[in-house]
Amino acid sequence: MTMLSSQNTFKTPTVIQSDSLKLLKTSLEQLKSSYTQCVIISTPTVFQLFGNTIKKQIENIPSSEILIQPGEEAKTLSTATLCWEQMAERRVDRHSLLIALGGGVITDLTGFVAGCYMRGIDYISIPTTLMAMVDASIGGKTAVNFPNHKNLIGLFNFPKFILIDPKCLHSLSQREFSAGLAEVIKYGVIDRPNLFELLEHNAEAILEKKPVLLDEIIKQCCEIKNDIVQKDAFDKSVRATFNYGHTFGHAIETLTSYQQYTHGETVAIGMSCAAYVSHELNKIDFTFIERQDNLCRKLGLPTKLPSMPIEQIIEKMHSDKKNRGDQITLILPEKIGKVIVAPNFSPNVIHRALLNKQKHDSITN
Repeated sequence: MTMLSSQNTFKTPTVIQSDSLKLLKTSLEQLKSSYTQCVIISTPTVFQLFGNTIKKQIENIPSSEILIQPGEEAKTLSTATLCWEQMAERRVDRHSLLIALGGGVITDLTGFVAGCYMRGIDYISIPTTLMAMVDASIGGKTAVNFPNHKNLIGLFNFPKFILIDPKCLHSLSQREFSAGLAEVIKYGVIDRPNLFELLEHNAEAILEKKPVLLDEIIKQCCEIKNDIVQKDAFDKSVRATFNYGHTFGHAIETLTSYQQYTHGETVAIGMSCAAYVSHELNKIDFTFIERQDNLCRKLGLPTKLPSMPIEQIIEKMHSDKKNRGDQITLILPEKIGKVIVAPNFSPNVIHRALLNKQKHDSITN
């Protein structure tokens, strides 16, 4: 069993172990809290796969479930309101517990619902996708989308603990699994060259979901995120580096109405865009772009810009949460393992970089 824990409020106790779902009862007992009831928030498919295992672990506590439709389109205030209505009908009180069982949409939504209900009730995260295991469930960021804006309405709300069972990943389609690998690549670029190299040298085995490799990449990603969250829990400085690729990615997600790509696919495209901007500024050579793009493609991720005007992408980037006023902030790579936060960024530089990317995409994709 791998347990990442700390007395620090912002480093959530995390268990990474095969069959860790069966440790839920023990983990709850360690909280020494008498919950009046538990509500599991999940999707129908995920609950069918793992719901019974969870309910057996909480059989001494009255429990029920709220099942929502999968997909980014469900991460809205309307869905949150539906959860609050059902919780109120079931007389969920402030001594109750919410359990997030699912991917990043579920962990984001559940944390937001828990943080607002009765000014805050406890919740735990049980992520079932790679994206949620290495990123979305960790660090206390919760949010819902707003029309034409990604993650605009949210709050910081840290789960009491996180249970990660790598076996859950065998339930994912190859596309869903690859989507999570985009975040793993991101961690390698921003903080850990050895992780990036591990992905390069073991791409085929990782796609085959070899247990030893899955355990290792999940462990490393959780360590990186927990360490940086401890330094900057509320996103004031170094935590912004987690948004590498996301400013471009969120813009593309929104412009395609969350229909054309998974979140991870837009992050992969966004990382490529950021690298082209960095190359435009002579911070990296073209070898970096080729190395990063090649790894993304080896792991089943796209790097080509979608067919849309560059001006639309840049305009949508102006609403990113990292910005100050109307000035765009970007996370740009300097080498594998190091990125910088670049505020007050010129749209003209972005435009030139994306034009160059489009030209190169037409040759290589």
